[in-house]
Amino acid sequence: MPVLEFRQVDVFTETPLRGNALAVVLDADELEGETMQAVAAETNLSETAFVMRPTVLPRPTGPQADYKIRIFTPTMELPIAGHPSVGTAFTLLSEGRFGAVGDGLTVHQETGIGVLPIAIRPTESGPLITMTQGEPQLFGRFDDLDRLAASLGCSVSGIAPSGHGPRVASTGLRQLMVPLSDLATLSSLKPDLSALAAIERQAEVTGISAFVQESPSVAKVRFFSPISGIVEDPATGSAAGALGAYLASESLLNVRDGQANFTATQGIEIGRPSRIEVTVDVASGNPTRVQVGGHSVTVLRGRLSI
Repeated sequence: MPVLEFRQVDVFTETPLRGNALAVVLDADELEGETMQAVAAETNLSETAFVMRPTVLPRPTGPQADYKIRIFTPTMELPIAGHPSVGTAFTLLSEGRFGAVGDGLTVHQETGIGVLPIAIRPTESGPLITMTQGEPQLFGRFDDLDRLAASLGCSVSGIAPSGHGPRVASTGLRQLMVPLSDLATLSSLKPDLSALAAIERQAEVTGISAFVQESPSVAKVRFFSPISGIVEDPATGSAAGALGAYLASESLLNVRDGQANFTATQGIEIGRPSRIEVTVDVASGNPTRVQVGGHSVTVLRGRLSI
């Protein structure tokens, strides 16, 4: 029976038992995808990450990966996700896999959408880990506001303030961005999960991100993805990145010298407050690169016997 080391870390927080919990299974090269999915269902966290040796390929135009990551929710595999990427890099750093941080270093992870850089920078609160996400993309709008409001459990008037309507965005994973009118509407959402799952399937997205932009530098978010087995996620790095792409495309960020920064807060309603730092590079009003970062803390070390 294989015995593998695993760690559980809380991501996008500096405080244990907050943020988004992640299981990281180390040295998982011999596991089949079916077994990984079963382990993810067993942990019942929003995501479980499996660390493997990178695929050795000639990369004339890019770096070779330092490691490979596969990411599973309780019900499906994802090509990329934010909190597993940040949490896995933090875990490997904590295990001494990268050596000394010094003034900072960059490692590269192999994901389902390619090899992406992870920057690690020392801070007084511990290492700040920032992932560069996939190409920012904006897709069609979702105009059935009556159906969307009923699915989220709010009034139609609470959606799409000031003409900025729901739209699909992606930095590697298609998700539906839904702007709401105020914090009271966001906090009072009572989603119909079956109805939201139907919208996910229709819009071909993995997750619905409802948010209120409190200012150009702060957004509060709630994220639901019933088709992924996630009732409500405490912190969603991929959705924070997609939100950055959406806000930039809608000219809702303060852009200086081609760059905008904002903080996404999430998880407050479910007792797991988190903080995600987002940087968006913008050219001619369009997002060109999105980075998402935060802190993590280890809460559990163990062995997995499967």
